[in-house]
Amino acid sequence: MDCVRELPVKGLCLKRMEESDIAYVMECMEEAVLRSVSTEESRDRERWLPRLREGIASMHDHANETFILWQDEERMGMIWLGRGQDQFTREPAGFLYGIHVSETSRNDGLARWMMSFAEEWCIENNLESLCLNVGSHNQDAEKAYRRLGFSPRSTIMAKRIR
Repeated sequence: MDCVRELPVKGLCLKRMEESDIAYVMECMEEAVLRSVSTEESRDRERWLPRLREGIASMHDHANETFILWQDEERMGMIWLGRGQDQFTREPAGFLYGIHVSETSRNDGLARWMMSFAEEWCIENNLESLCLNVGSHNQDAEKAYRRLGFSPRSTIMAKRIR
């Protein structure tokens, strides 16, 4: 499959996800979720991971696109984008459902490069904004998003009752 965006300096290419990439995307999303939940929730992952996997699988439809970051024949990361409506303004909005960069390539600016791609994707899709959720336990990601110009608009709170 052809590159939708290239970073020739580093020999990187973003390509649309193919069927053979699904297991990789699942691994990336599981890692991201585990970084975002409390230690207690992480210990209980065998109870909720199957439902997470089902949810991730069901979200790959016409409103969502996932792109894999390749360097030569190696997957280096992924970004999962979706279309919807802003929860407050009801304007067309893009959603970042997941972003991942391989551990060996972190702090090389690749996430920032993929986030600029996400903004361009939103513009190409006539979307007014780019929204995302970041887990309250993933402080590194929150700092990175703030540096990219994102700011909090709401807080999702949860309480375990069973």
